[in-house]
Amino acid sequence: MASRNLPTERNERGLNPLASFRNEMNDFFDRFAREIFPSDQSSFMPKLEVRDAGSKYELSAELPGMKEDDINISLKDNMLIIEGEKKNENKKEGKGFYRSEISYGSFYRAIPLAGDVNPETVSATYKDGVLRISLDKNAEVESKSKKIAINKTGSADKNLSNRH
Repeated sequence: MASRNLPTERNERGLNPLASFRNEMNDFFDRFAREIFPSDQSSFMPKLEVRDAGSKYELSAELPGMKEDDINISLKDNMLIIEGEKKNENKKEGKGFYRSEISYGSFYRAIPLAGDVNPETVSATYKDGVLRISLDKNAEVESKSKKIAINKTGSADKNLSNRH
């Protein structure tokens, strides 16, 4: 089944024509600012892939070095929320580090979904630093909130797990 990228923002007529450009410019200036003005490494922003795979949405998030228990996933009003904290267990100060580019801290991502999903069938897995979430579409489901558990073993979807 063919996949396509999921629009991130919509207006009353469909996809916002400037949303993609604005997002690219925001990403550019965020990267530029981080290089020029290094932060205290108190937060980071995981990279995401969201696909519309016909009858469902598939999401992959890069979360290397995190523990499953430090990741929270919820669904609220057609918004998928992923948040967590990457803890720095090894304090680096005074240990002879010349440079450290590893990010630690908390993150919060809210991903708008273009259509209704069935909160009862959402599944998530976390393996090798990649979080995978599968969300079945269902246009007749009313808006609800639900916390999503991460499966300890297995995969959210066999087709999704074979892509990486």
